[in-house]
Amino acid sequence: MMEPSRILIGDTIEMMGTLPEKCVQCCVTSPPYWGLRDYGTAKWEGGDGACDHVDARRGKTSTYKTSDEKRAEAAAALFGTQYRDKCGKCGAVRIDKQIGLEETPEQFVAKMVEKQVGRLAGRQDAVAMSEWGRFYNDDIKTFRPNPQSVWRDMGGVDWLVEASKTVSGMMQAGMFLIPKSLAEKAGPWNEELTLIDDFEYFCRLFCEAKEVLFVPETTLYYRSGMWGSLSARKSREARVSECESILLGVGHISKKR
Repeated sequence: MMEPSRILIGDTIEMMGTLPEKCVQCCVTSPPYWGLRDYGTAKWEGGDGACDHVDARRGKTSTYKTSDEKRAEAAAALFGTQYRDKCGKCGAVRIDKQIGLEETPEQFVAKMVEKQVGRLAGRQDAVAMSEWGRFYNDDIKTFRPNPQSVWRDMGGVDWLVEASKTVSGMMQAGMFLIPKSLAEKAGPWNEELTLIDDFEYFCRLFCEAKEVLFVPETTLYYRSGMWGSLSARKSREARVSECESILLGVGHISKKR
């Protein structure tokens, strides 16, 4: 007799922690989608530098799509689909870190999540961190990595002190994988803050973490230059929140030092 099916509703990373080992036969993820789009971030080694590396057999599709269908259609008219591994025209080898173009769904899942999960190796007292960089105005071709001195394994409080030398008050929340138990120790986000509330939260979180573990070759693509973004606010309320977040965050660090 087959066991009844169960539907678990919740945050994916949190729910993963409730499952027994080796119980998953299929993984369906969203977003980003596997095999759906090419953001055009590849670099090529060898071959002909003038070659466009476009595989005409795969038809005309956009190397970068936005949520705006008209812009996606316009981009599709300009760009072709490039070879995924080796250019069939000039022999150049493709070097690309972006997520979603792997040959199989298994490779996709491994690239996106498994490296950070594996780096934690079941630890409940550490946070896994990826690389990150910015692109502007919906143009992924403007992406540039943003190397920092904290791109290494460090103690939680040491990471905060080092980051304060080179990093603004805003933390890129998407580059961290946080164990549920550690998030519970840190407590929820302070909803009374309206600007750089992420700084106060991560100061509180990293003060609870024994280590921040750097996971190279996992990259967060951070979009900047959006009209109306929270970080662009200049109101008095925003500035008061910014000052309050910094004071609270520094207070968390001071208690640990």
